[in-house]
Amino acid sequence: MTPSPYLRPERRRFQWQWNGKLLIFCALGLVLTTTAGFWQLRRAEEKRELLAAFAARSQQKPVALETVDPAADQRYRRILLSGVPDRDHQFLLDNRVRDGRAGYEVLVPVRYGAHRWVLVNRGWLPRGLNRAELPEIPPLPEHVVWEGYLYKAATRAPVLGPQEPVVGWPQVVQQPDRELFEQRLGRALLPYQVRLENSPGFDTRWITTNLPPAQHIGYAVQWFGLTVVLVVLGLVSNSNLVEWMRSARERGHE
Repeated sequence: MTPSPYLRPERRRFQWQWNGKLLIFCALGLVLTTTAGFWQLRRAEEKRELLAAFAARSQQKPVALETVDPAADQRYRRILLSGVPDRDHQFLLDNRVRDGRAGYEVLVPVRYGAHRWVLVNRGWLPRGLNRAELPEIPPLPEHVVWEGYLYKAATRAPVLGPQEPVVGWPQVVQQPDRELFEQRLGRALLPYQVRLENSPGFDTRWITTNLPPAQHIGYAVQWFGLTVVLVVLGLVSNSNLVEWMRSARERGHE
């Protein structure tokens, strides 16, 4: 018997069709993508606060370093440093790139106040044609009066390659590790470094943060986009969603 052309297509009901392996995969993926997305949002907020602190403190007048309480948050505090540099013991912080060119940041310990020591970042110098050729470091006077700001470097930065052997001075180091510096110098250092605002012969175009807040937001959007993809994959693989939507569309065209 020929079906009547006036009969409407059968309406399918939405049903779950569990796929255990894909369900577990999607659930684990959702935990990963949502966690990473919210972590990126938190990082963006931290970077906004950091940039705001830098902008606010960069407008303040410099204060004498010996008056600064190192136990408080002194990041980006502008300071005036008057002291005696240890010209015989300088470090070359390796793997610092400026404008696509590899180089070093030059760190020198300076005695200030009542026999206290701080490590000063004089700025960036380009690397020679090969690693065995160290750059010519501009000389230092016996006494310095510098302006700069306090900066706390990460204690454990990524190490690119083996640590250079300790032979003579200046010494090449892979990471700005205060414990390492104190061990090699044999003296305690302020928990902050000083970045000079102006240093003849050096590049002092300091970067406040490697990733701006907008880039963290962009990464968060990508992670949440993957979250949406996993949700859709979970629905499609564990139900008759596609057939149900096709049936609804066909009925809508009747």
